[in-house]
Amino acid sequence: MISREEMAKKIGLKINFYRKNSQFTLLELSKKVNLSEGMVSRYENGEIKTVSIDTLVKFANALGCSPSDLIDWNLSDSPSPENEQLFLEKFKKLSHDNQMLLLDNMDSLSDSLCLTSLEKKRINKCRQLSPDDVEDIDEMIDFKLDKALRKERAIQNAAI
Repeated sequence: MISREEMAKKIGLKINFYRKNSQFTLLELSKKVNLSEGMVSRYENGEIKTVSIDTLVKFANALGCSPSDLIDWNLSDSPSPENEQLFLEKFKKLSHDNQMLLLDNMDSLSDSLCLTSLEKKRINKCRQLSPDDVEDIDEMIDFKLDKALRKERAIQNAAI
């Protein structure tokens, strides 16, 4: 069972992660949630042990995520229909070889990530797509990974 302190710390780390990922300063986020900069910092550091639903919703709305993302509870195994459709459209445009490479990588990840049965079904569904789609998905993944790495480097540089 998780303690109140552990949960507060977990929520704080998520608020901090989403704030930095959104490239907001403490001050910018504090204005969005109508709290002082110091109070936002205390939430991020897990110093505030009781987070009201209203406050959680304010943070989630300001950070462009759901309250369950901040709590780190996966309330649904389903991605948004828009994201799923985008993924499938890109995947369909990839070459067969790249599709297979991507699916093999997904299988490897599924072993280490303990994917849900729904996620495994989706991976198997991807295996049935046409062979001319893998290259586009590969490019999309490379682009997203490159973008994420640039953001991570920016966050690390800002912390130094």
